[in-house]
Amino acid sequence: LAPARFVPESRTQHHAWARRSEQASGAWNWRSCCHGGGNQVETKLFCVSPTHFQPYGQWDDDQIQPMTTKDKIHKKRGEIEDTQDNTVDMLDEAIDTGARTNAQLAKQGEQLRNARQDLDEIKENNEEANRQIERMELCCCVAIIYSCCCCCCEKPVVKTSKPKDYTDYKGREERIKARSEREKKAQEVQKAKRALDAVKQNDNLDDEARHDAVVDASLDVMNGQLGILADLAKDQKKELDSQRADVLDPMQKDIGDRRREIKNLDRRGKKLLNG
Repeated sequence: LAPARFVPESRTQHHAWARRSEQASGAWNWRSCCHGGGNQVETKLFCVSPTHFQPYGQWDDDQIQPMTTKDKIHKKRGEIEDTQDNTVDMLDEAIDTGARTNAQLAKQGEQLRNARQDLDEIKENNEEANRQIERMELCCCVAIIYSCCCCCCEKPVVKTSKPKDYTDYKGREERIKARSEREKKAQEVQKAKRALDAVKQNDNLDDEARHDAVVDASLDVMNGQLGILADLAKDQKKELDSQRADVLDPMQKDIGDRRREIKNLDRRGKKLLNG
């Protein structure tokens, strides 16, 4: 293990020293030591062995140099480029999450539309049950008046309406079109990423020109990613609005109507059974 050292950016007078220390353990330990005069303090790490306690090198002024302006600029440029790389990665994750969310929303919309179609089938069943109960009620009245029963009379033919299809064909076409447009934009983003990698690997540029080129290329990548995210958010809002207007709000009314119908049929059926 090589000892680590934190070098300050000030010319603090330090003392070079080394002392031996008795250590019972055979392991290497890390120790810290602070030196400095006045308000200037430097912290260094030492590697302590079982036989000696030696600072890393000498603490002479000729070995402790402050960061130059060029070094500071180079460091700041590296931090900017690292931040942009992290932002690109985060945007990629956001795009993947948004695409999965939109796919789940589309699947949810289909399930809700199927549920609404099931409610229509329940409505038809309730209407058929209502006709049967009406016939039974009529039979009971005729039996009471004329001492006969007409329950065996031929059942009238009732035309039932075809179940309504709630499939969102228009929404499907719009989702296919939107997916195709996102794929084109994703290809542009990949192209911008390849250009960014080429700039990073270009050794013919000096530090300043390379940094400017990397920043510009990273901004091109992020601009394309943000465009994809904006499209995903727009599609998500459109799908939610469609589900609310075409499915959720009508279903609330249909569910209430079906509950009242079933409750009424149950009451009439019990009345017939109890005579």
